[in-house]
Formats: sequence, structure tokens, C-alpha cells
Amino acid sequence: MYHFFSVVKDIPQTEEVVFGQNGVWEGIKEGGIIILSSTLNPTYCKEVYAKAKERGVSVIDCPVSGNDPAAENKGLTLMIGGDEDVVKRCWPIFEAMATNIFYLGEIGTGQAYKLVNNTVALCGGTLVREALNLGIKAGLDLQKMVEVMQVSTGSTWNIQNWHKINQPGSPFLQVPPPSTQSPHNIGRKDIEMAFELAREVGAQMPITQFIANLDTPSLYTAITFPRPSERIT
Repeated sequence: MYHFFSVVKDIPQTEEVVFGQNGVWEGIKEGGIIILSSTLNPTYCKEVYAKAKERGVSVIDCPVSGNDPAAENKGLTLMIGGDEDVVKRCWPIFEAMATNIFYLGEIGTGQAYKLVNNTVALCGGTLVREALNLGIKAGLDLQKMVEVMQVSTGSTWNIQNWHKINQPGSPFLQVPPPSTQSPHNIGRKDIEMAFELAREVGAQMPITQFIANLDTPSLYTAITFPRPSERIT
């Protein structure tokens, strides 16, 4: 049986990988499994699932959360949606990839969990930078603020990983040119998909909308801090 993982940026790239020329669709056989590990719209995953089912092919959505060190140490988190029997057949593969593995329900459910997670991470990152900027303007030391918050109630993933997020070359600090901003920026496209899901289910997201409307090219770079003298090492 063939298992195909697709881990690319967005829906257009997924379409190319799965249904494009020389793509997965041309070679996959009945009984095969397609695992969508990109961050995608849940509705899109359901559409791929329905199309594949007509051909006797199974589809699982399995978005991933974690960073490079986590990947190296199997510390990734997998959020999985799909038919339970198919997910069980793939479980040894998931165990080889990650420690934190969650089977969450029907197709598209994993993506919904990922969008909730990324909304908190992305919007929280902007709030963290705003608060630290307040401290800097008040004469506080950036490194000391981060150290204090890491062991206090202000601690978040962004604070715990501050030195990784803000090191040179970090993808979080790479600002795309204006022509490739929202929704093509990785963070922006995830927020746009969260808005799509909110519209589908009738949820209100006024705070996320406010942050997304800020006059900044990236949810992570609303505030620019002094570098390199005040960067965490």
C-alpha cells in the first residue's frame, strides 16, 4: 500500500503536488493513502477526501506543529483528522515522526485544531512584542524582561522561544515584499483561513481581526527591537 505525504505551503501548492502533472493522483492506486500535512482549510481537505473516496483512495489531514529541534527529537505535535481505521493503519508512521500525536476526529478536524493553535501563536506574538516595546520605552532591559516573563505568568510559547524567534535568519523575521504579503505570507495565510473557518461556523474574532489589520507586513514584526546588542543569546 502506498502512503503519500504532502507538506507544502498552501492550497495551490497542494493542488500541484497531488493533482498536477506527474503528481500523486497520476500514480496512486486504489487502497493508497494521501496524508495532507500542510496547514490547509478544513473544507478543502473534505473536498480532496470526497474526490479520493470515489477512486478508492483514503485521505488524512495531519498538520504539524513544532520547530526544527522538535523535529529532530520527535517532539513535533501531529493533529490528525480522517477515518479512524485509516489513521490506525498509519499510526506507526506517525510514531516515527512525533511524540505528541492526537487523533481528533473526521477529515478536516486536524486542520481546525491547527488553525486555532496558530491563531493564538501568531496573534500572541504581536502582543508579546508590543508589551516588550512598552518596557523598552520605559527603560527596561529586553533580556531581563524576557527572563522574568519566562518564569512568570506572562510566559507564552513566544517568550519561551524568544531567542529562536529573534535570531538572525529566523523565518519569523523574514518580511516578504509588499506584492507577496497577505494572504501569501505563511502567518497571514493561516489567519485568513481562520477567518474563513470563523465565517463558516459563525464565530466572532474581533481581536484577531484588529491585529490582522495593523499596518505591518508580518504578525510577528509589529515592533522592531534594537539588534544585536539586546538580542537574547
